[in-house]
Amino acid sequence: VEQRLEEASLAMGRSQGHAVPLAVRRVAMARDGLGDEQALAVGEVTKSRDLSVVVGYAGTGKSTMLGVARAAWEEAGYRVRGAALSGIAAEGLEAGSGIESRTLASLERAWARGFDLLERGDVLVVDEAGMVGSRQMERVLSAARGAGAKVVLVGDPEQLQAIEAGGAFRAVAERVGSVEITAVRRQREDWQQAATKELATGRTDRALERYEAAGLVRGHDTLEEARAGVVAGWDEARQAAPEDSQIMLAHRRVDVRALNEAAREIRREAGELGDDVLVPTVQGERVFADGERVYFLRNDRELGVKNGTL
Repeated sequence: VEQRLEEASLAMGRSQGHAVPLAVRRVAMARDGLGDEQALAVGEVTKSRDLSVVVGYAGTGKSTMLGVARAAWEEAGYRVRGAALSGIAAEGLEAGSGIESRTLASLERAWARGFDLLERGDVLVVDEAGMVGSRQMERVLSAARGAGAKVVLVGDPEQLQAIEAGGAFRAVAERVGSVEITAVRRQREDWQQAATKELATGRTDRALERYEAAGLVRGHDTLEEARAGVVAGWDEARQAAPEDSQIMLAHRRVDVRALNEAAREIRREAGELGDDVLVPTVQGERVFADGERVYFLRNDRELGVKNGTL
């Protein structure tokens, strides 16, 4: 598999079938709001070669960069499509860049049935490519190579690792080269930007120290106090900014359930919930009420929800 992956990536790296007129590329790279690294990345991915790799930390503005590149490709007459391993990542790619996106699994299912096949004038952008296993990466690159399409792999080899075997993204980046975006744009404060880079490169303790120094890490003596503190923080935040989205996170299901119950109690007392209804779920019967916010844990096409949809 890795041999075929190497062969496909080297061949696509050499092939130059997707030229964008120089004037169009120059205008794209000079677009307002792009940082220097983002502009260079736009220039790199809109080159004519059939395989481009963008390495970037979380929060560096990859989606913004891709939105500018999409406009340039479309102006040059190419059809741009997006894909990611998870449904929620595909949604994020579409929302951030305007590239119509879906999961790699659904794309491969369609190809197997002869639908939505790649064509010569296509550009396929794969987001969070660091999470794609070697077998799937090889299948996607080989399909694109066979169709004469262009592939742009975007990801962070340090972030989440591939669930399946193999570090395909890193291997492809080493074979064909990559352009890097390292300047964090999502956070404005210097210490937050530094912490984001540290989290991206595995220096978690250092990043947490920065947050602690800023008074944003709170310790508790017992688990009960910690849970109560999280719920109190959630309640305070949602009352201060009801239009914003809040979410509490915990590592264990038992804690998730305890946080949920405590939050429901607060909302119930505030008169924000309707009548309780028993609903069978994968995790046993659960009580839901009108007015609650539900977090879906798997894809369901009939309901129109993806894993991670709120």
